[in-house]
Amino acid sequence: MFDEPTVGVDVGTRAEIYRFIAGLCEQGAAVVIISSDLPEVVHLSHRLYVMREGRIAAHLEGDAISETAALSHFFESMEEIHEQ
Repeated sequence: MFDEPTVGVDVGTRAEIYRFIAGLCEQGAAVVIISSDLPEVVHLSHRLYVMREGRIAAHLEGDAISETAALSHFFESMEEIHEQ
């Protein structure tokens, strides 16, 4: 499990961390990345869970993973606000 793995590191170190994580995956390891860096999780994930208010708001896989899709589940829709 990696929690905010690239916070505060330079670009070269960030690339090295990504290579390290990819290497773990290639060896068959399961890797969980917790990050507020949306581009990071979008580009590293095979599965992406979006959390909102302590609950899973969405589970995206494969081609369904995008910044737009993740953001659309992160923020409450106007319908949800009116239902409350």
